[in-house]
Amino acid sequence: MIEGGTPLQALEFANSRLKATPEELLDALDGDLTPAHRFVLREILQHIRELEARIARFDTQLLAELESHRWALDLLQTIPGIDAVGAAMLIVEIGLDMEAFGSPQRLASWAGVCPGNNESAGKRKAVAFARAIHMYDDCCAKWLMPYVVPKACSKASIRGLSYAGDTSAPLLLWLIRF
Repeated sequence: MIEGGTPLQALEFANSRLKATPEELLDALDGDLTPAHRFVLREILQHIRELEARIARFDTQLLAELESHRWALDLLQTIPGIDAVGAAMLIVEIGLDMEAFGSPQRLASWAGVCPGNNESAGKRKAVAFARAIHMYDDCCAKWLMPYVVPKACSKASIRGLSYAGDTSAPLLLWLIRF
């Protein structure tokens, strides 16, 4: 629509998983896009493309700097959901010396992926990993959250997949295995 297309043409790009019906989408897309609106939208899209290119350059530089630790990058990428950049970010944030944490449990707790023990009146309540983001606002571990929490949450429900042997420890405990 930025380049002059119609709402009906834009509707072709709608995903079938959207909650809204095609009629609701057409109503939402129905509006007056002036040349000034189109200019602003084109500038915003260009800015997004530039930012994505910068991020890609940073990722390339990060991976180049960590080439001497290729063994650790490769090992971390064997964890389901961790790609090259995620592995690099984990190495940058945590480091390679696991002795600094003392135990796998302390590392998991520091990273904010350690499940909580929320018990009231004798009943245990589950605590989501994502809540850890808010618990660690003053800690440097908050930078790990975009890389670890979604991966841990998405993989935690797969049956038969054990992350740290026979324990119920979270995904991050795998990191200390190397």
